Amino acid sequence: MYVVDTVGELRKFLQLSDVAVIGKSFPPHGQGQTPVESAALGVPMIYGPSMSNFRAVCLELEAAGGAVKVKDEASLLPSLRALLSDPAKASVVSANARMVFEQNRGSLDRTLSLLHDVTEGSLQRAR
Repeated sequence: MYVVDTVGELRKFLQLSDVAVIGKSFPPHGQGQTPVESAALGVPMIYGPSMSNFRAVCLELEAAGGAVKVKDEASLLPSLRALLSDPAKASVVSANARMVFEQNRGSLDRTLSLLHDVTEGSLQRAR
């Protein structure tokens, strides 16, 4: 088990991981860290109830079965054991997380395109 708390090294550790536990997702530590890196690499993930900084993506991951959300720290160990002891379940969670990532890939380009369309329309109306 590794606890990673440095910038720029998470990807390396995730590539070696069977399961990721998303940091700062248990009270009182905050609003969670990004689950996107785990999803991109297809690493099954578990996080706690405090993921408000990533609410939209977490809802997508949960709906698709691409993440395991636990209600509290006491639920973490049983959920971790369940994923580690059931490779088939971990594989499904992994595939679902990756699917959510792929479905959202290119969202920046889509957003920029929409903004361009809106601003172009505003500029033309102003002329």
